[in-house]
Order: sequence, then structure tokens, then C-alpha cells
Amino acid sequence: MAPRIPRPGRVALWGTLGVSLLSCGDATGPDDAVDVQIHAGSSFTCALDATGAAWCWGRNNHGQLGDGTIDDRSSPVRVSTGLEFASLGIHGIGQHACAVTKEGDAYCWGRNDWSQLGDGTVQELRRPVAVAGGLRFKSVSAGNLFSCGLTEEGEAYCWGRGEWGNLGNGSTEERPVPTRVAGNLRFDVLKAGSSSLTCGVTTDGEAYCWGLNWRGELGRTTGEMCQVGPWYLACSSTPVWVPSPNDEAFRDISPGSSYVCATLVDDSGVCWGRNNAGQLGSETTEICIGGEDLSDSPCSRSPVPISGGRRFQTIAASAGHTCGITTGGETYCWGLNEYGQLGNGQFRNRIGVPVPVMGGHGFMAVTVGREHSCAATRDGEFYCWGTNYHGQIGNPDAMIQEFPIVVAPRN
Repeated sequence: MAPRIPRPGRVALWGTLGVSLLSCGDATGPDDAVDVQIHAGSSFTCALDATGAAWCWGRNNHGQLGDGTIDDRSSPVRVSTGLEFASLGIHGIGQHACAVTKEGDAYCWGRNDWSQLGDGTVQELRRPVAVAGGLRFKSVSAGNLFSCGLTEEGEAYCWGRGEWGNLGNGSTEERPVPTRVAGNLRFDVLKAGSSSLTCGVTTDGEAYCWGLNWRGELGRTTGEMCQVGPWYLACSSTPVWVPSPNDEAFRDISPGSSYVCATLVDDSGVCWGRNNAGQLGSETTEICIGGEDLSDSPCSRSPVPISGGRRFQTIAASAGHTCGITTGGETYCWGLNEYGQLGNGQFRNRIGVPVPVMGGHGFMAVTVGREHSCAATRDGEFYCWGTNYHGQIGNPDAMIQEFPIVVAPRN
């Protein structure tokens, strides 16, 4: 989830809705207004408007759009609940979504073969279902085949597939309901990753990650081994402290697929883990075990600065590309680009340094899916770019889009 940026006034969302784009601490607008948010999954996207209504578009083969069907949608459709959400969370390349109501109740919907919906079953659900356990959450995060949630007290819980140690509870077993992450740490930020890891930032600015570590994605060497098919690979089933460059505190963190990017309190950006596509935003010389055949892959086992020395408000990582918004309001992306997901007007396969996204839209939030990216502007419009084979960029007139295009009005 991108950090929330305070908005001073009222703006239009999707051009004509006339709702306010607010964040916590705003003194204007209705008391029950919430932050506008946008999040991308594998081949779908969801957004939260300022009234708390959730809208989704794109692939829907597992009911991940939450509209009660399995029909793909090329423009936004309302998640069918009648619930008003305060927080939306999709931070991986999975096929399910989660959200938290204004009362702190967590709901999930979509694919559920590994209990990633947290309702104690493995039944696929096309509408939101309450997460079991009666916990009060302030945020949730739907990763790939698992989910995590952060309580109002800063306690971390995860559920779903856990064979890589990514649930952080000291085991590699599946958990059908929320289970407390080991270590009694208190977090401000908690996000499930696109593949096999989870990361968070504690209340005192320390970063921790857990899960597989075969490509350096935990930010340091670990001795535990987890089974992946016929192989046993480095991992940690409990949180591992990530060293910070120059001892700067962490502010936000985004785990992708076998790599992680983060912002520090001085607004600098760092990444670590797999770098086969340039997703770290910096050239690296280290080699880690890489692909499914255990071939070697460029990587970094410790955080490295993103090239260019820019200062970032937010950074979002995914399968093989990364995007960030600078403190000056400029949006940059880097990594894989075969479908135009970097938004720079090209289809170049790999770009290992940040390149500017076209359009000069002044985005205030950015999110990245498997092969597409989306963002929200300061005047309340949503834009997406990249592949649109399942409607995930929200515009029925596009197929592959190498620069931002506005999302169609909601249905």
C-alpha cells in the first residue's frame, strides 16, 4: 500500500463523483470519509473510493473482483457487500483481495485453495467473507496464496500457505485462520509479498522480513532451510532483522517476488534480493540461486541504493518491475517492460534504472501488478498501463498500453 498523502481540499474521483480525497488527519470533509486507495493483483486491480466503497476490474476467474461472478471486467464494478471499508490491501501477484471495515473487521474474497481468505475453509468465494478470529485490524495484505493483517495494537498475524516460512510463526504449515507472527514485535507497516516472503516496519523504524531467502530477499544470510519441491533452500520461518544503510530508520516497505524495496526516513530508496530484470533499480554484481531450475541470478543480499539518488515518497514492488513516486511528485518505474508496464512509452524488455512515466499526471499513489501498473492522480483520477488482456488496466479500448491511460468510469 502506498503511503497516504494529505489532501487539502475536495476533488473529483473518476472525474464526476464529487467525493473528497482525504487522508488521516485532514480537517476538511465528512467525518466518515476515507483515503482513496488503489491496489493491483496478478491480473486485476481494486480501488477504494472516499465513501469506503470498493471497486475492482480485470481478471475474475476466482471471484477476485468480489462482484459475485467469475466474469472478467474491463471497467470498475462494485464489490458486492454494502460494507464500507477503511483500508484495502493487495500487495502481491495473487488472485484474492482483502479489506478492513471502518470498525476493524477484516474481509477477503477470491481464490482460497490454501485458506488465504482466513475463514477456516478452502472454498473459493466470489463475495467478501469475514476473516475468522474476531481480531480488530487496521490493515490487511493479500499476498500470493497467503494473507497477513496488522491489528490496531501493531500485532502481526498471517494465514494461508506457509511452506516457505512466510507466515512467520516458526513453522512451515498452512494456517486456515490468523496466527500470530513470532517475536512479539509491534509493527506500523506489514505487507505480504508477491511470492514467498513477508516484510514489515516496526514502530521504531526497524525492518523485518521472513520466508524464502534463496535470492537474498531477507536482506541478510540465514541458516534455516525450507523445502521447495525436491530442494531445500535458505529461509526463515521467523522475522529476520534487515540492516539499514547508514543506520537510517525505515519508513515503508514493499516485498515483491523474491525481492524487496523500501523507503527510509530520509526519503532515500533501497532494494535487495533478486535482480535478474533490473527490479532493484541498480546494477549489482552478486550472484544468488535464481530460477526454478536453480540457475544463478544477479542479486543483492543486502539493501542497495536505487540509482539516481532520488528521494521517494513511496515505492511499490511486484513480480519483476518496480515503481516509485519522488518527493517532487514525479513517477519512475524500472525492471521488466515487455508489456509497457514501466509506462515510459517503450516495450524494452529490461530497464535496470528508474525511467520517468509519461504524462506528467502528478500521481499521489502507485501500485504494480504482475504485468501492469496503476496510479491515482492528485485530482482524483485513476490511470493504468501495461497489459490489458483481462481488463486489468480498466479501459475496454486498450489492449497493451505503454503509457498511462485513464480508467473507465465505474459501473
